[in-house]
Amino acid sequence: MENFLKKTQKVFTSTCDSEGNISIPSVFSIFMDLATEHGTEIKMGADDLMKKKCIWLTSKTKIIFHKLPKFMDEVELETWPEKPGNVRCNRYYTLSMDKELYIEGKSEWAIINYETQKLTKLSEVYTEGLTHREDKVCTEPFARLSTNYEEAKVLEHYKIRSTDIDTSHHMNNVAYVKMIFGAFSTAELNKMSFKEIDVLFKSQSFEGETLTICKKEIENGFDIGVLHNDGSVAVSARFILN
Repeated sequence: MENFLKKTQKVFTSTCDSEGNISIPSVFSIFMDLATEHGTEIKMGADDLMKKKCIWLTSKTKIIFHKLPKFMDEVELETWPEKPGNVRCNRYYTLSMDKELYIEGKSEWAIINYETQKLTKLSEVYTEGLTHREDKVCTEPFARLSTNYEEAKVLEHYKIRSTDIDTSHHMNNVAYVKMIFGAFSTAELNKMSFKEIDVLFKSQSFEGETLTICKKEIENGFDIGVLHNDGSVAVSARFILN
């Protein structure tokens, strides 16, 4: 079975920022949707896993930005998984235009049994007969992110809304990214040129909960901590700027 997904699509208004470029949160969303579509094609989609009392779990995402396509550009998207390990696996993503790589990324994922809340061995649920590409993109390791934000500046307190909740009944991964970007003004974002973003998803958050968004400056960018009321980390992220 062919084990990659390749497609083209246009950059529509709904995915653009105030400058007419594809927005950073939209890239996270597009890559997540690619993984969802391809998972269904290889019989590892949400419906397939639910029959085994399992769901997908993304623990880390890293995206590197070379260029940003603009409104109504037609881009080529591709995704493929590497050969799975015991309980974890990387999936790779590219966004290209005219055969030039604009954006590359990877995510580390696992599968969890929703009744026991324990990780499932991938060999127990993985589709048989899949071949795996050897090529990789976004080859730099995931960032080692801090979980200590005691000295960080508080940017905002955010109450989780119904529109942030996904089919697993907790806050969607992309909703965290949208929330973080929403903590900055348009003027602030327009001054930033993003080179690399790492996001570590630590724990689940639920509708009605209030999260605290904190920022720590680093040499070439900043770290963001998204904290629960008890100070524990829901999400930790690193933003490297050009």
